[in-house]
Amino acid sequence: MKAINNSASFVLLLLAIGTICAFVAPLRAAPGDPAPGTGGYRLWTQQHTGKQIEGRVKDKKLNGSEVLIVRKSDGRSVWLDAQDLVEADREYIKLWVRPESQVTARVTASGRPGWKKVRVTIISGTEDLEVKITGRLPGPHRFIAGLPRPPFSRKVGKGQTVEFEFACGAVYAVEALENGTRVDMETDKIKTAL
Repeated sequence: MKAINNSASFVLLLLAIGTICAFVAPLRAAPGDPAPGTGGYRLWTQQHTGKQIEGRVKDKKLNGSEVLIVRKSDGRSVWLDAQDLVEADREYIKLWVRPESQVTARVTASGRPGWKKVRVTIISGTEDLEVKITGRLPGPHRFIAGLPRPPFSRKVGKGQTVEFEFACGAVYAVEALENGTRVDMETDKIKTAL
């Protein structure tokens, strides 16, 4: 009887260890990820020469074709072409998410009677965003066909980049909120509010 209890306990222990390992394994750092306590610095390797630069990501182009790193050796920022880097570096660039969110809103066309077409780019950082667009409609209430008019809102998932256009009058605001707190905003008068 005692041997059965010990065997059952041993099996339960193995099951518990297996369950813990199944949850912890995905939390391991991927190859090439910065080690904890390094300030985000990692080695970047040129594909053809093998030359390495130690640096941390500061920014990247929207399409991931280039990455801006800060070199650890001298603190200078340098743009690297992703195609010149090894596969692990290109994958890291693809998965890298800006820690902060950004909003840009630019008028791309205008017409009578006071209508504007505004192109918005939303870059969500490490949190989901709610984007609220408000604006005043000019009179008479004509609109640019196919474009939404304020007020409206959109959800943008973490790590996503979304571009869209809307039609409005002379006054507009695009506001990004993380958990109800404003993180960025642009208006017809202010281009970088935060």
